[in-house]
Amino acid sequence: MVFLCYYRSDLFRKAYESLILPIPDIGKGLGTNGSAAAAVLLPITKRPTERPPMKRIKAFGEGTRPLKCSQCNVAGHNKKTCKAVI
Repeated sequence: MVFLCYYRSDLFRKAYESLILPIPDIGKGLGTNGSAAAAVLLPITKRPTERPPMKRIKAFGEGTRPLKCSQCNVAGHNKKTCKAVI
């Protein structure tokens, strides 16, 4: 049982025996020399002027599928506009 050695109280005390200092001001952070640095701002981005395209761009040779009636199986109209007798 190797994993049980991590839960011993003497190893727990040894892990926290060194001094842990808090960060002086968490909003500013620390600079490279240990002093408080200025806040980092977001990069300036330009928003596109038009709306993004909602339809996919079709490949060359890819066309629309012709209408086909599900009632009479004839191309050119759909079931709603079909005039065939049922």
